[in-house]
Amino acid sequence: MSIVPSPWPVAHIKRYFSEDEDEHGNYPRLEDPPVVRYVMSIHQQRGLEIGGNEYALQVSSSLDMAVADPEVYAADDHVILDIDIDENGDYIPDTGTLFWIDGDPSDERVGPWPGLLAMFGGVVKLKRVT
Repeated sequence: MSIVPSPWPVAHIKRYFSEDEDEHGNYPRLEDPPVVRYVMSIHQQRGLEIGGNEYALQVSSSLDMAVADPEVYAADDHVILDIDIDENGDYIPDTGTLFWIDGDPSDERVGPWPGLLAMFGGVVKLKRVT
């Protein structure tokens, strides 16, 4: 349990590969329905414009999302920010901005003093290219 409040709702979509092959011999990617989770903070890491001489073709955005329990997130999962939730606390579809998790989350709770560090959580790196 973290001592830092987690007031910001996000929708987390767990992604994984099927254990069964499709008709082409591939293992298709499956997604669980979005789950509303609450995070401590979201911080813009950097924005990078990728483009030609006259105008920007793409913008790459990277965010750091501080969470109480980084173990529920995994590389290549999706996270939807700036979501709307209904009166039951469920995610309202088609709201927010989709990011994907870039790499494995870092766990700030490991170290020589696990009792002390357990209150801090970890960081999930998010990425979006538009």
